[in-house]
Amino acid sequence: MTPILHSDTIAAVKFNEAPEGPFQRLFWTSPGSEECQHMQGTTNTLPYTINFSGNCLTLYPPFVSVYDYPGAAVGIQDCSWANVFGNTLISAGHGVAFGSQCGNAVIMNNNFANATYRGIGIGEYGGTVESVSIFNNILGSGSTFHVQLPFTNSFNWFLNQNIYLNAFTNSVPPFLDPAASAVHLN
Repeated sequence: MTPILHSDTIAAVKFNEAPEGPFQRLFWTSPGSEECQHMQGTTNTLPYTINFSGNCLTLYPPFVSVYDYPGAAVGIQDCSWANVFGNTLISAGHGVAFGSQCGNAVIMNNNFANATYRGIGIGEYGGTVESVSIFNNILGSGSTFHVQLPFTNSFNWFLNQNIYLNAFTNSVPPFLDPAASAVHLN
């Protein structure tokens, strides 16, 4: 199933050339951003909603470089609302990574067991997200945590009926960062 985008969001496939070879990245950007102005020459408002559902994703691993951060099945930034439902991650660094200026998100019925870095978390340069509901997912910890959340807003994160797996695919208690966060866990 193709991602469904609200009318004020733009989806683009960006092809980059790197010394190690070509790679592609599907990204959403606000119509007022520099990338979008370059593509279409217009300015509008920030995206309101991103719906990303029913996808099976295999992403390339990061390049062997300190400057390349692990990718995410869904990378969200500058978005008021995100709905991430029913996706399967074959390989990638994150299941979901939040960048700056994110409002609310519902993450439900996804299989992110094969995340190699972190199941759900904050992006490379930090991130802000107001409220997140994470229900009925399978989350792998990769090499770090099942869920990384901002300490200041962790009381607005709700985790319910998720399965947390370690590197050996054994079910384990959730491994959260920070451990002292005020997340609602059931």
